[in-house]
Amino acid sequence: LVGHYFGPDSQEVVDLTLRTDRALASLLAYLDSRLGSDYVLALTADHGVAPIPEYAARLRLGGRRIPPTAIRQAIEEALSARFGEGPWIESNALPLLSSGFVYLDREAIARKRLDAAEVERVAAEAALKIPGIARAYTRTHLLLGHLHGEAIGRRVAASFHPLRSPDVTLVPEPFAFISGGRTGTTHGSPYSYDAHVPLILFGRGIAPGMYRHACTPADLAPTLAALLRLEFPAGATGRILQEALRPPIPQTVSPQPARKPRQR
Repeated sequence: LVGHYFGPDSQEVVDLTLRTDRALASLLAYLDSRLGSDYVLALTADHGVAPIPEYAARLRLGGRRIPPTAIRQAIEEALSARFGEGPWIESNALPLLSSGFVYLDREAIARKRLDAAEVERVAAEAALKIPGIARAYTRTHLLLGHLHGEAIGRRVAASFHPLRSPDVTLVPEPFAFISGGRTGTTHGSPYSYDAHVPLILFGRGIAPGMYRHACTPADLAPTLAALLRLEFPAGATGRILQEALRPPIPQTVSPQPARKPRQR
């Protein structure tokens, strides 16, 4: 919560970072005392964080807060003008506007016998007119894969679930985010300051160094499986970080074919 309240450039986060460093030093000392050198430690994070938008604006990075009420008003007005009086946004999902998630009232769309894809399109176009909103992805486009190869679209698609995700997903401009508050910051954008996290490996079988190759936390499971000579996890999508492993690089165990019964 320190990062949320004070931002990544604050003295409070500096203090927390120093305390985290001391906690990790204690952890490593404990592992060394109990296991010697016979262990591998992996450290990573789930996300980064945006700077305080007012601070980003002072640096001319374009930071701003986008009120969720402005998004609601723009979409409701556009849909009401085109398809008749609403409300058009699902009332239970209004708090999710702060995450850029627009859930439309599917019962109202069905009751009026409207084309859901067209309603999504009108809502997305209305949202794109709001200052600070950079992109709007509709459910229909994500289901059909209409992303035109753009990197941010691929990240949004990777987070999309056909049964749970919103009808329109909004992505603010860099260093902007949707918030009804006046202080603090948040995370959740596809930009580097949110998506960039450390991935640190330490211990037996790890080659010392800093590596600039592209990687993700999804590479952690295959890499640890290789170190342990285990088969990949069934749902693994990453790669073995071979550049970070000491030679010879261990191979994962391949499933053994079933033996034929002996003839008697």
